Amino acid sequence: PLSQTKNVFVFKTCQEWWSQLKTAGSAIYANRNYLKLYRKTNRELLASDTPSGPKIMGDVFIHPTASIDPTATIGPNVSISEGVKIGAGVRVKESIILRNATIQDHSLIMHSIVGWNCTVGLWSRVEGTPCDPNPNKAFAKIDNQPLFDGDGKLNPLITVLGII
Repeated sequence: PLSQTKNVFVFKTCQEWWSQLKTAGSAIYANRNYLKLYRKTNRELLASDTPSGPKIMGDVFIHPTASIDPTATIGPNVSISEGVKIGAGVRVKESIILRNATIQDHSLIMHSIVGWNCTVGLWSRVEGTPCDPNPNKAFAKIDNQPLFDGDGKLNPLITVLGII
């Protein structure tokens, strides 16, 4: 219906950076770049080390309602949504933690998206593989890869944990 109107519809984005989100890998990639952009334009949105808080490494967004144990290490390139609970000794890197997720003590989350209302148990490891586009290509993109390659080996993918 929009094309039949013969009008042009434009959504203006920031001129610094834009990305399509088609896969979990592209969401992790976009998260990293938006956090980098926040460092320039909205530094106050990014978390920083405090004596009584968790160790923050690099660009990290933590929603004000999230509860993070002071012994946790977060970052770089992590976004933590509202109501998230992160326990003692947890390490989160290059990941997105969505609303009301719980990461229990001494767990590791890397290159992953933890979905709404999910719980990662004690001493768990949730680890994906980074799959960034090639920055040397003029029109770099993250392709949808099959789960296994031609030799039957698992292709590198971001891990997504969710509840149905």
